[in-house]
Amino acid sequence: MKRKLLLWTLTGISIAIGWTAYVFATAPDYEIAMSATERAIWALAAITCPPILSGARFYWVIPINGAIYALLGIIVERFGRFPGWIFKATH
Repeated sequence: MKRKLLLWTLTGISIAIGWTAYVFATAPDYEIAMSATERAIWALAAITCPPILSGARFYWVIPINGAIYALLGIIVERFGRFPGWIFKATH
């Protein structure tokens, strides 16, 4: 369980690092309206890295996203296993 939780946390941290690198590599121009592609990328970033919506500094986004993924990992690993009767074939 500890190893799986560590993997969830590292996944969250690596996703946040990836989005942070993307933001630094492609600094937005606020005078030009966002294109459809940029809006889709922003939506994907907001789904996979929710702390960016809070307006937190970039150095806080990484550990916060790791903690969110750790909590998500606890929930999935604890409650993600369904009893056999849910998926039992009815034929």
